[in-house]
Amino acid sequence: MRYVIALFDAPAPAIAALSALDDAGFSAGDVVVLPSGALADLQQAASLSVAGSGALERFGAKDMARPGTFPHHVASLDPSELLRSCGVADDVLNGYLEALERGAILVLVRCPTLSAPRARSALSVAGAADLETQRRRWEADPDLRYGWRQAHVH
Repeated sequence: MRYVIALFDAPAPAIAALSALDDAGFSAGDVVVLPSGALADLQQAASLSVAGSGALERFGAKDMARPGTFPHHVASLDPSELLRSCGVADDVLNGYLEALERGAILVLVRCPTLSAPRARSALSVAGAADLETQRRRWEADPDLRYGWRQAHVH
């Protein structure tokens, strides 16, 4: 099994990613959205737009809690433990953790090795942000925060 991870700086591309993963045949048991609780935030943001809302329902917390699926143990792990368990190297891990602190969304997909390109393609087409590009943005603006949560969550 491989893990494909993508970073999103706003809800629209994250919603599009879930829809693309659904279209590509990935199930709720293959996908985790971080930070925990982000799915509810995305569902609220998606209520402003119909696009992708079906995929959000299929990737909802109820389905993701089924025993035997990838995310069934996620509630007991903090993001760093989860990312480490997916084999993320420390330098990349630190970047993802900083992204989460700044309000980014991570979508993790567990897939057979041969399906990894399909997962990467779905995430890329949806608008995944490049971690190194984001790091350059953070260096240029150390106070940068992805403010979508404050704008959409009351």
